[in-house]
Amino acid sequence: MPGRKLLTKVGPPVAFLLPVAALIGVLRVWPLEEAVRLSFTNWDGFSPPRGVGFANYRELWHDEAFRQVLLNNLKILAALPLFVATPFLVAAALQSRIPGWSLYRAAFFFPTLISPAIIGLTFNVVLKSDGGLNTVLHDIGLDSLRRDWLVDPTWALIWVILVIAWALIGVGTVIFLAAMGTVDASLIDAAKIDGASWWRVQRSVVFWQILPVIELWTVLVLIATFTQFFPLILTLTNGGPGHDSGTADLYVYQEAYSNFRNGYASAASVVIFVITVVFLGAFMGLFRWMRTR
Repeated sequence: MPGRKLLTKVGPPVAFLLPVAALIGVLRVWPLEEAVRLSFTNWDGFSPPRGVGFANYRELWHDEAFRQVLLNNLKILAALPLFVATPFLVAAALQSRIPGWSLYRAAFFFPTLISPAIIGLTFNVVLKSDGGLNTVLHDIGLDSLRRDWLVDPTWALIWVILVIAWALIGVGTVIFLAAMGTVDASLIDAAKIDGASWWRVQRSVVFWQILPVIELWTVLVLIATFTQFFPLILTLTNGGPGHDSGTADLYVYQEAYSNFRNGYASAASVVIFVITVVFLGAFMGLFRWMRTR
C-alpha cells in the first residue's frame, strides 16, 4: 500500500509530521512567497499584476507616512517592559493568594474574552471629547486636564499603548500564573527564611525560574506589535490624527483595502517581516545571554 511504503521509506515520525508540514507550507510559507513576488508588481487586487521591479521599495524608502508608522511601532515596542511586567506582577500577586484573588483573577482575565475591535470601540467612546473620561474630569473640577485625547497628537499614541497594555493583561497573567505554579516551592521557602522580601523573592527567584516563559511572552508580544494590533487601533483612532497613532500593519491594511495598492502593501509587508525577524533575533540573543549569566 502507498501509505505503508511511505512509512517504511521515511520512518513513522517523519510521516506523521508531513500533514502538519504541508499545512504550514500552505498557510505560512506560500503566502510569504506570494507577498515577496507581489512586492515587485503594481497590482490593484483585480487586474493582472504588472511587474515594476524595485519601484515599490524605492517609494517606501521615501514614504514619510511609512516612516512615521514604523516610528510608532518602535515607540510601542519601547513599552515592551510594561507589557511584560504588568501581567507578571499581577500573576505574582494572585499567586500569593491575596484576599479576593479568585475575583481579581476573573477580572484580569476578562479582556481576553473581548474582541480587539470591540476594545478599541469601547475606549473610543470613553476617550472622545464628550466621552466618559472628560465627563469625570469635569465633574470633579479638573477641567484643565480635559483633552480631545484621540485627536491630540501627543496623547493619541500614549492611549494606544495604554489600551494595548490593558488588553494584554489577561493572557499574560494566565501564562505567568501557569508558569509560577511550576516553581520549586523549596526555593521560595529558602529565600523567605533568609529574610527576602516578597519583591526580592519575585525578582531573584521566580523571575529566573520562569525566564523561558517570560521569553515566550516577550516574543509573542513583539510579533503582535508589528502584526496584530491593527483591529484595535483601527477602531480606537483609525491611525489618526494623520498617521500619529498608526502602526505598520494598519498602514498595510489601508494601502491594500482602501487604496487598492496591493503590490505596494506587499512590499511594506516584506519590510515589516524583515524588521520583525531582526528584532526577534536581537531579543532572543538577549535572553540567551541572560540564561548564561
